[in-house]
Amino acid sequence: MKKQKSQKPPAEEWDMREGMGILPDDIPLTQNIGCVGGKTKKSNTEKPNSKK
Repeated sequence: MKKQKSQKPPAEEWDMREGMGILPDDIPLTQNIGCVGGKTKKSNTEKPNSKK
């Protein structure tokens, strides 16, 4: 008796213009995002100088 191989569905093409729901749209994919994402850059504010 021969074993029957399971039939795999044919590969589908993905439209990369549509979101996949994994990552938010506002994350730049040109940088290493690591484990955090979706954060906006903080504006450069002057910190009060506590040393006198």
